[in-house]
Amino acid sequence: MPDAFEWWYLQVADPETLLTVTVHRTDLLGGSTPYLSVSLLDTTTARSGSWRIPLAAVLRDDTLWADAMVVQTATDYRISVRAEGLELRLTVYPQSSPWGPPQRRLFVEQATGRSNNWHVPVPHGRATGEVRWRGRAARLEGGAYLDHNWGELPLHEGLTAWAWTAIARPGGTTVAATVCVRDGERIQLTNAASGSLAAELNTSSVTGSPNPAADSRLQTAAQLLGWSPDSSRLRLVKQQLYRRPRLAELNYTRWAIIADRDRRNPDRVLGGFLETAIVTPLGPPAVPSAVSSAAASGVASRVASGLVQAPDG
Repeated sequence: MPDAFEWWYLQVADPETLLTVTVHRTDLLGGSTPYLSVSLLDTTTARSGSWRIPLAAVLRDDTLWADAMVVQTATDYRISVRAEGLELRLTVYPQSSPWGPPQRRLFVEQATGRSNNWHVPVPHGRATGEVRWRGRAARLEGGAYLDHNWGELPLHEGLTAWAWTAIARPGGTTVAATVCVRDGERIQLTNAASGSLAAELNTSSVTGSPNPAADSRLQTAAQLLGWSPDSSRLRLVKQQLYRRPRLAELNYTRWAIIADRDRRNPDRVLGGFLETAIVTPLGPPAVPSAVSSAAASGVASRVASGLVQAPDG
């Protein structure tokens, strides 16, 4: 389907290095040919790097397999990437059960059955490996997170905005997302035991008081997630406008969350990411899609309490 979209997103939070590896079947608005993107941030020096590598295939026998650079096995995920200025070898070991909305569906368009889907096969894992980039070598040991996004309902038809974060700590990774559906509903999900991202992070140094001077993108993320990050602990790492002519544009922003250096705190933040996106249709107004809201409301109330885990199948 020309407007279908799909990608797998992996992040690793090492106290000194933040890494993302994304396997794209498409861009966020669909289209494009498959590719692998890698980004690195040295949190001690603020040096960063990014790479985009074309792919021939992203699946083998219904498991993740990106030209042998990203391989899903029965017990782990193995990443081996070599590109100009980059050598990366990493193994990710899941340490928690899969999580996400029931049946992996965020919402469904009732008239057509098209859906928008999200599954988190690894809410929290352990990553170990090494990376060489731009003359620097580093060991990687940290918390890992992996999710999968896909759907037949184009983002510009189903969504107006979203905000998401995944923050690693020694005991696990706290995940939260808020999705604004085009029919006006707001779906909120988190694996926080308390059901509240703000409550989960209330003793963390990455939480700050509301900052009226923060830019509008950060204000949007804070409003949607109900949590005010300390802006001094954030580093803007990506700002991109995705555009499909005559269809839509998507204004996407991602910040890195810098690790807490106080090792005396057993619940310290190891690092993470925060993102927000605003979706703007460019064509004529679409007929209301009658997105299923009853199911979505159930997802929001049950997942927010931390009680829902996604089925394995």
